Amino acid sequence: MRLLRALADIDPLTGLANRGRSIAAIETQLAMARRAGEVVYVAVLDIDDFRGLNDHHGREVGDAVLRALGVALRDAFRGEDVVFRGDGDEFVIAMYGMQEFDARERVGALLESVREHELPGGVRVTLSAGLADFPRDGQAVETLYRAASRAMRRAKTAGRDRVRAAEDVASDDPESVDVVLVEDDGALAALLRESFQTRGYAVHVIEDGDQALAQLGGAHPAVVGAVIILDWDLPGLEGIDVLRSLAAGGLLDRSRVIMLTARTSEREVLQALEAGAIDHVAKPFSVPVLMQRVRRAMDR
Repeated sequence: MRLLRALADIDPLTGLANRGRSIAAIETQLAMARRAGEVVYVAVLDIDDFRGLNDHHGREVGDAVLRALGVALRDAFRGEDVVFRGDGDEFVIAMYGMQEFDARERVGALLESVREHELPGGVRVTLSAGLADFPRDGQAVETLYRAASRAMRRAKTAGRDRVRAAEDVASDDPESVDVVLVEDDGALAALLRESFQTRGYAVHVIEDGDQALAQLGGAHPAVVGAVIILDWDLPGLEGIDVLRSLAAGGLLDRSRVIMLTARTSEREVLQALEAGAIDHVAKPFSVPVLMQRVRRAMDR
């Protein structure tokens, strides 16, 4: 009887827990979080164009992909996290006692890993994910699930293969973004844009100094970013001059600037900091290190 009950709690295709058992486990997490003043993040993940995959490769390949994702999810999350298969190609994760950056990072890292690996049948897939926060986005499992599902659908609408937070959806403003990237190197800008978007950050890219000042400066800026990553060497106006103009206009009260440059002399680092930058990252750099710098800037 114990074996039969255990089998009834497991999804036979993916090996993950089923919905009924998992909802009870999430309710326990929420009760603990209420007592301890902790946060619980609920993520809903969905395979992008799973119907097209089944149509082109057959149901057997689709089932093999679901099995492989079940293994990937078990490996990617902690033993205390609740991970289960929802309807069809949907997966749900609940993470107790985690900061928002860490929740986004953990889900974003899974999306990157899935994107980069060939799955059974020689296919590659991507996932879109939505993230909801207890208690901010809801007090009950069903409310959090609906908020995360709405955010997941917005992630698909925004281009798929990324994380969107329920808070981002509720306050969506195309003129207000998490990160403004001012960088004229197209390959580097594309890499950084993808890395930020995968982790759920809204990104706006500007390619030269004149455009940067036109869009970020003035009494009514076209774009406002919580963090501005500003390359020093830009076509047109140099990054350091853009920074000085933004500081003179009082625009650094709502944006934190990280200077991105190949210049590493002490004099130039001091110039950037004195002009109003809060950090300086020298090229070449590690993308994870830059992500940590951005996180620290957002926390200030």
